[in-house]
Amino acid sequence: MASAVHSSYRPAGIRFETVAAPQKETLPRMDVAVFVGFAAKGHVHEPCLIESVLEFTATFGEDFPIAWDMERGEPVSGYLLPAVRYFFGNGGRRCWIIRVDDPIDSDGSGGFSANLFLDHDLKDVNSGQLVALADYLRYQSPAPRKLKGIYAALEIEEATMIAVPDAIHLGWRFMQHTPPPVPVEEHPVATPPYGDFSDCQPEKGNDPVPEIKSGLPSEKSVPLESMARWQQNSVKKYSSRSLLMIHRALITMCAARGDMTAVLSLPAHFRETASLRHVKKLRNYSTTGRNELSYASLYHPWQTSRDDRGHSRFVTAPPDGTICGMMAHRALSRGAWVAPANELFKNVVALAPPISNDVQGLLQEAQINVIRQEPRGFITLSADTLSDDRELRPLNVRRLLILIRKLALKKGAEYVFEPNDASFRRMVQRGFESMLGEMFKRGAFSGATPAMSYQVDTGSSLNTPQSVEQGRFFVDLKVSPSKPMSFLTIRLVQTGDRMSIAEGA
Repeated sequence: MASAVHSSYRPAGIRFETVAAPQKETLPRMDVAVFVGFAAKGHVHEPCLIESVLEFTATFGEDFPIAWDMERGEPVSGYLLPAVRYFFGNGGRRCWIIRVDDPIDSDGSGGFSANLFLDHDLKDVNSGQLVALADYLRYQSPAPRKLKGIYAALEIEEATMIAVPDAIHLGWRFMQHTPPPVPVEEHPVATPPYGDFSDCQPEKGNDPVPEIKSGLPSEKSVPLESMARWQQNSVKKYSSRSLLMIHRALITMCAARGDMTAVLSLPAHFRETASLRHVKKLRNYSTTGRNELSYASLYHPWQTSRDDRGHSRFVTAPPDGTICGMMAHRALSRGAWVAPANELFKNVVALAPPISNDVQGLLQEAQINVIRQEPRGFITLSADTLSDDRELRPLNVRRLLILIRKLALKKGAEYVFEPNDASFRRMVQRGFESMLGEMFKRGAFSGATPAMSYQVDTGSSLNTPQSVEQGRFFVDLKVSPSKPMSFLTIRLVQTGDRMSIAEGA
């Protein structure tokens, strides 16, 4: 009886195997914003991730009335909630909230100042020393502590833009006089007997029901006593000292991080002269680096929009949230290297104050991004930083350099502890050229060819025998982000297990 013989032999032929394609390297997120300001509740000086307006109101509450505006006869509320609404309404998806201390106290000892948003130990530190001192306060000091105000954003690595919408308040003062009486309710007219179709007017001889008019708000959420005790300062008494301190601190912090831009705004009452004076003071501020002003962009005027909670209610607020939302939307839809301009503001019905065409030109020359009304809607036609450097003036250039910086740090981490020889340098060069090549295909650079758009240098002119012996490795990434075409250099320096990034001309 024959027995079956099993063999592993396979006839010659072609066999198809499915191999998963290598995943393309995803770009770091450039759409995450940080908002710092006043809120009705929630932890203070602790960053909190928010991904919707409902999530914000559940965590930090609804409108936060602070004082009473005697000139306009209405409450003054914090601008943090409107900024968040505008952010998500204009395309934003993810932001962090840092609530600062309440600007007023129950005993009348509060007030508005820059110290509400700053950390006492960091506010006067230059950009070259800020990060090191912040790390010392958090981890190495005898009494480690969390950072306060805007500096709490230093721990949010994914964030690339920051705004402080409440920095532009006029301030307020505590009033000692007795609060006005609460309006008396009207007495209802007696219901006529059943079946009597009278006109429901009071009977003759009875006193007519008095008509009570009140200048107080009708919304129940506004505490009448608080509104009477705190009154907003008039425009005539306004001083920009606190605003300047906050703006300067934001610029210094963003430059110290190297991967974040500050979105700045001005008070609503600022006209041409005051706006230009503010920019001049920012530029005269002594800084440690010539490129620090490229980490900030300034927008004016304010916007008035219809409140999504009621068609008859309008809200006027600074444009911080809308601008951050537009920047996030551009980064998600087209790329961070595309200028966040010439895009319609959503739900805006007016500007406060409106700016004439002549003044718009003067403000734009001073690199203030003017929000204007065009036939198709409300837009901004510029996206400039405050930098005097012609190459770093476009905001999209700074955002592109931030993106490349994040990519370089991410890619550089893969090369730690590798032997520093010729084959290693070729591998690094190919890795960065592949990364920049993908960005070139997506239109990140202005050159017509890859060679005209970017260069990666790991040669012996950078990595000399002396630097190799010292355990240091240099990579120069040169990119051409805008016209007129010239290369901006980003240098990645690796020393042992530490990496650093520097910019050069």
